[in-house]
Amino acid sequence: MKARPLSIENRWDILYRDYPEIYDEFAHVPYTPKMIDILHERFNLINKIIVDVGSGSGRSSIELARYAEKVIGVEPEKSMRDVAQKNTVEQGLDNIVYVDGRAEAIPLEDSAV
Repeated sequence: MKARPLSIENRWDILYRDYPEIYDEFAHVPYTPKMIDILHERFNLINKIIVDVGSGSGRSSIELARYAEKVIGVEPEKSMRDVAQKNTVEQGLDNIVYVDGRAEAIPLEDSAV
C-alpha cells in the first residue's frame, strides 16, 4: 500500500491542535442543528444535563445548549476549548462549561449527569 503524501489534509491532528480556527472552518458540519433536533425529538433534551464528549470547537455543545439546562463539553485540546468558549460567548450562552478530558477518562464524578 502506497503511503499518502504528507500534507495538512492528511494531518488533521496538527490542524486540530495548532490551528483550531481553521479546523473549525474545514470541519463545519451543516447538519448539526438538524441532528440536534432529531436527538431532542427522540430524547427530550429540555432541562437535561448533557455531556458532549469530544466537543471540539463547541458547535454541537452550542446547539445542545439551546435545549438543555447545562452542557459539559469534554475536550482534550486546550486550543479547541478556547475556540469553543469564544464561540459560546459569541452566541450569548451561559449554560455550557468546557473541561479538559478524553472519552477514556471523563473528568466527572459518578452519577454527575
